[in-house]
Amino acid sequence: MTGQKTFISDILSIGLLLSLIVGCLLLTIDPHTLPVNTVQIKGELTNTNLLILQDTISQATVNGFLRTDPTLLNSVLLALPWIETTQVQKIWPDTIIITINEYQPIAKWENKLIDIKGNIISLKNTRYDRDLPRFMMSIKHLDEIIYYYMKFVPIIRKAKLDIHEFGYDTFRAWYILLDNGTKLWLGNTNIETRLKRFFKIYPDKSLGSNSHIDLRYNNGIAIY
Repeated sequence: MTGQKTFISDILSIGLLLSLIVGCLLLTIDPHTLPVNTVQIKGELTNTNLLILQDTISQATVNGFLRTDPTLLNSVLLALPWIETTQVQKIWPDTIIITINEYQPIAKWENKLIDIKGNIISLKNTRYDRDLPRFMMSIKHLDEIIYYYMKFVPIIRKAKLDIHEFGYDTFRAWYILLDNGTKLWLGNTNIETRLKRFFKIYPDKSLGSNSHIDLRYNNGIAIY
C-alpha cells in the first residue's frame, strides 16, 4: 500500500513538473513576456524609405524576442529597394541590432541604376533624383565601362568637368559626352591615352563648349 502511494505521489510530482515546464515555455514564447523593446539601426541610409523599413521590422518582430528569426528578418530586409546587405544581431533580453548597407549608384542605365560593383538596381516603386551620368551600352560591356569610368573620373574632374554620358557605340566605339556639351570620340583602343591627350590641350579657345572631338588619330585630333 505504501509502495502504491509512493508511485502515485511520483506520478503527481512528474505531472506537476511537466505542467510547470509547459507553463514556463508558453510564458516565454508569449510576445508580451519578452517583447522586442529596442531596435538599433546602424548604417548611412540616404535612399531607403524609413517608414517602410520600420513597418517591415515591426512585422518581423511582432512575435517577440525569442521567436524573431534573424535569417528571416535578413531576407525581408534584403527584399526592400536600395538595401544591399544586412546583418541582424539579437542582444538578450529585448534588443535587436541591424546593420544596413545601401547600394551606392554611380550611373544610370536604361531605367535602372548601376553601382560600382556592377549591381543593377531597379527603380521600380522608388525614386532617385540625384544627377548621375548615363551609361549607354549593352549589358555585356558593363564591367568594362565601370572599369574605364572609375579611371576616367579623376582625370576629367581635375579639369573641373564631369561625365554626362559614357557609351559604347558599335560604329564609333567608346565615347564620352562631358557636362559642358563636348563630345569625345575615343575609338576602341588606347582610349585612356587618347583621353589624356585631349586634356593636355584643354582648355583651348578653339574648343567650343559643344565641340565634337575625334581622338581616334595616332597623332593630333579633329574638331568638328
